[in-house]
Amino acid sequence: MSAPAGPLFAPYTDLDDYTRAVADAEAGYGPLPVWTGDRGDLLDGIALAEQVYGGHRTPDPADTGVLFGHDRLPEALRALVGPLARRWVTDPARLPEDGSVLLVGTYARLRGDEVRQAVEDAYAAERPLSLLTGPDVHSLSWLVAQQYARVVPGAAAGVVCEPDAAEPVPEAVRVAR
Repeated sequence: MSAPAGPLFAPYTDLDDYTRAVADAEAGYGPLPVWTGDRGDLLDGIALAEQVYGGHRTPDPADTGVLFGHDRLPEALRALVGPLARRWVTDPARLPEDGSVLLVGTYARLRGDEVRQAVEDAYAAERPLSLLTGPDVHSLSWLVAQQYARVVPGAAAGVVCEPDAAEPVPEAVRVAR
């Protein structure tokens, strides 16, 4: 994906528009698409992210990803999730015994017993484990889009999403990669 001339991220409320934007992004042009649907609260984070991210990047894929609720995600979002792992399984019990692991799904699709077992197995084998999740498909779309963005070196800010937080964090939080 090449860097766009305008904003790095573009929100879409309509699924058809988002689907077309994903096709454009896969072809190497246009901003990183985010399907916000009716989640207008995501727009502030998307706008602020322009200060943290400075262009497109190709994410380093995990060895194996587990896509929870794959049948409930739009095809366009699954297309952006796909390159985040070298191979995908829909059942965490089918994870291979080695390699890094990426768990992806909305809160409602992540069963505690399945996630716990995958986390425990990864920890016991000292395997890298990552999790992309959110309360709904729109939050997940936002997190997936961020995987394709390059962090500005030395950025003094970070994008942290937590819709359940009662109060904003009073001081800046720096997250090192």
